[in-house]
Amino acid sequence: MAGRIDEFLATVKDNGLSRNNKFKFRVYPPRALVGGNFSFRKGPIFGDVELRLPNLGVLEPLITGGSVIADLATGALGNIRAGIDLPNLGYALSNLNGFFTEMELYCANVTLPSRDIEFINYRPHGEFRKIGWNHTYSPLSAEFYCSSDFRERMYFELWQQLIFNKRNGSIAYYDDYTSYIDVMKYDAGLNKVEATWRFYECFPNSVGEQRFDNNDGEISRCPVQFTYKYFESR
Repeated sequence: MAGRIDEFLATVKDNGLSRNNKFKFRVYPPRALVGGNFSFRKGPIFGDVELRLPNLGVLEPLITGGSVIADLATGALGNIRAGIDLPNLGYALSNLNGFFTEMELYCANVTLPSRDIEFINYRPHGEFRKIGWNHTYSPLSAEFYCSSDFRERMYFELWQQLIFNKRNGSIAYYDDYTSYIDVMKYDAGLNKVEATWRFYECFPNSVGEQRFDNNDGEISRCPVQFTYKYFESR
């Protein structure tokens, strides 16, 4: 028995044990959010609007120091701020000069989905055999801590607004509102990525309910559920 314990301890020493809190959840913005004029931040009475100029990501490597912002202040539209510091498709959402919160840091938890095999019962002769023919997946779920202005929730609501515009009834092109998500599992020291799950053709199908309570002082969390086509692990 002692030999088996020593063998187990040696294996743990060599391979380590995964901890649930050593992860990063990386959301890549869809094409429509980096190629159009959309608001990420609004003032207390929606007087301030962040206006994103399309197709200027090529200038991002040239930006050093502060963000490139132009105040266009017009009397009719209020204070319009035009910025070109929004990342192109393929860049992780990050806190670019304070415009929106680092999504990786504000992800409280994520649940890796299940993957099942669909099958048919086949019997050429004798007993039935189960023949697998497809993968099925459960949704990808995550919770995000909310900043005081709820920019995390507003971001995902805006993403949903791109999919279907309630005001005019328009529906976006599929490739414009789907993107990638990476879930990365790190070692105990957060120095090395031990495993990665990449989810393809993702979009937030559900931004969950949040409850406000005067008797409760807990940090607000925004639950988000994503649908996707498939995922791969590596």
